[in-house]
Amino acid sequence: MFSGNIKSLGKVKKITVALTLASLTMLGYSTSSTAAEEMVGVNFGSGAFGHERPLPGVYNRDFTYASESYFKEWNDRGVKLIRFPILWERLQPKPHHNLDSEQVRLLVQSLNYAKKYNQKVIIDIHNYGRYYDKIIGQGTTYESYGDFLKRLVYELKDHQAIHGWDIMNEPHDMPTGYWEKAAQVGIDAVRTHDKKRYIFIEGNSWASAKRWPQYSDSLKNLKDPSKNLVFSAHQYFDQHESGKYNPEDMSKVYPNIGVDKVKPFVEWLKKNNLKGYIGEYGVPPNDTRWLVAMDNMLKYLADNCIPSTIWAAGPWWGDNILAVEPINGKERPQWGIVKKHVHKTCNDIGPGNSGGQGGNATPTPTPTPAPSPTPDIGGDLITTDTVTLNNFTSNVWLKGIFRNADGFSVRNTPANLSALKSGTTIKFADGSVRKVTRIQVVGEHLSIFVTGGRLDGNKVGYPNKISIVKNTGDTSNSGGNSGNNGSGSNAGETPNVGGASVTLNNFTSNVWHKGVFKNNVGFSVPNTAANLANLKAGVDLKFADGSVRKITRVQVVGQHLSIFVTGSKLDGNRVGYPNKITVVTTGGNTDSNSGNGNNNSDNGTGGNTDSGSGSNGDTVVNTSFNNYTNAHWLKGVFRTAPGFSIANNSTNLNAFKAGNYVQFANKDTRKITRVQVVDGGNLSIFVEGAKLDGNKVGYPNTINVLTTK
Repeated sequence: MFSGNIKSLGKVKKITVALTLASLTMLGYSTSSTAAEEMVGVNFGSGAFGHERPLPGVYNRDFTYASESYFKEWNDRGVKLIRFPILWERLQPKPHHNLDSEQVRLLVQSLNYAKKYNQKVIIDIHNYGRYYDKIIGQGTTYESYGDFLKRLVYELKDHQAIHGWDIMNEPHDMPTGYWEKAAQVGIDAVRTHDKKRYIFIEGNSWASAKRWPQYSDSLKNLKDPSKNLVFSAHQYFDQHESGKYNPEDMSKVYPNIGVDKVKPFVEWLKKNNLKGYIGEYGVPPNDTRWLVAMDNMLKYLADNCIPSTIWAAGPWWGDNILAVEPINGKERPQWGIVKKHVHKTCNDIGPGNSGGQGGNATPTPTPTPAPSPTPDIGGDLITTDTVTLNNFTSNVWLKGIFRNADGFSVRNTPANLSALKSGTTIKFADGSVRKVTRIQVVGEHLSIFVTGGRLDGNKVGYPNKISIVKNTGDTSNSGGNSGNNGSGSNAGETPNVGGASVTLNNFTSNVWHKGVFKNNVGFSVPNTAANLANLKAGVDLKFADGSVRKITRVQVVGQHLSIFVTGSKLDGNRVGYPNKITVVTTGGNTDSNSGNGNNNSDNGTGGNTDSGSGSNGDTVVNTSFNNYTNAHWLKGVFRTAPGFSIANNSTNLNAFKAGNYVQFANKDTRKITRVQVVDGGNLSIFVEGAKLDGNKVGYPNTINVLTTK
């Protein structure tokens, strides 16, 4: 937090925590840091309290460290990456001396808590460009600063919970060029012992986003041999940008004040092709206009793949107006806004994802950020043959229509997934007719891409609807006719085209080697209609080294697909680009169903759509739970909601529909109320009734879908 040229040190205590990289946050578990970057988090760390008092201070009198319960509670809210402030003077009371062993113990203890809950931590040196209030380069030597960072990174470099190093919080009022020189010393010190993690570089003038081009432009010249810098700005919306929010500020608030204040920083990042992050922001709860402004800023940052962490959570906050820590178990209004954005992820920190000292040498695929809906846009979005657009307007969207791509956005519902398939013909409000070329699942929404060039949101966007054009030439479900003709096959889905070959993306960076994941079992290919059809969960693939693997999950990432397979990590040198991958077939389409009377979801002689030949009450599909157990799941069953998780494949999508019944291992029968596609590879199924008991019905038990109850 900053206030012009005067920093408030005594009245407002500071904390910091950021959200982690969980590409599958909505599923409740996290993957490695290479998978995805979450767009929203919180500051969390009272280790920097009491920095206005004599240092180093007394533990649990002047400062504290959060107990395990805080890590667990914020993990349960979805927070997966933690920006964690510490003080140089506490870790190293004397320059060029060993670190204080008790402080190191407390810090490692916190990191262990984070690791237990699959959280990632940004270590933040919360010193404002100073040591014992002496400016680095003036009263404190650059060598002392570098020595401290080398010692700290050496102590912690092997801890799996660390996500990156924020080498200095809010440098301010330093002579010209001093912070730039100190920052380079800090980068070089970190890279002595850690060659790969992010280094976060805050700007001059209290890291102000609004004033960044004026005070911090020269930071673009910093050099990182690992090319993994992230530039970090802070921004509060009050007149003095201090976070105090005085009464006179109320006359100046407007819906996009937050967007306008961070935009100079974002535009600087774009101009220089660099990565960025908003490490601190916050608003008071005393006027909903501040909450609206914060909501709009978070949407804008997510559209640009820029993560942010709200100030602040953790112990000792009391009734501080900017805190998001619950009071007596009651959530604060600010968190009600922030949690709307928790599920948003990008594959890399943006907006500059390639080139430059701050970006990767070779670009990694970045998904279209999930847009945030305008509240209460309606219920089911398909009425007979029409589809309602999402009412999104931002720098990416105009009334639900892409500004810079040929497509639009609708809700992700089973009806929309069924109606809007590749090859479907649709008609817009202006009379134009287009064909769907590609569908991208983006959380609770679908991005639909079409032929014919960009659409005009003012002419065809919300509240207009889109009509599905049906004709006799539509072969999206020929032969099987929704399961009513027993001898047909589901010709609308042909995922295993015999001998099809697939070319890898030529990505090499800190995440990829020749299109193959470095730290995960999988690879990347272009997102094309053919690849979407051929590469589905369960399909066998043969690689250039002769090995055969089965696809376990397919993740849509913008214009690319991340394909995950069985077995150990692949070797990019042996199987990566320019090698190709071949789809292995075993005599036919593994997703089509032929023959008479089989109890499969797409066929049978029975009279009910999606049913087999049996009578009412017969099993349509028997499927397995996903084997997830963590804070959100117990053996694939939700801990806090009546529902469960299964694989997203054509059989499950056709069988698990709202209104159908499912029977569990304990013979409990429930009606499905909602089906949610999560990240393309999984389905969250919600049912009527009370919460399910994972120990009784979860993995390795299976679930039956019934024709009727």
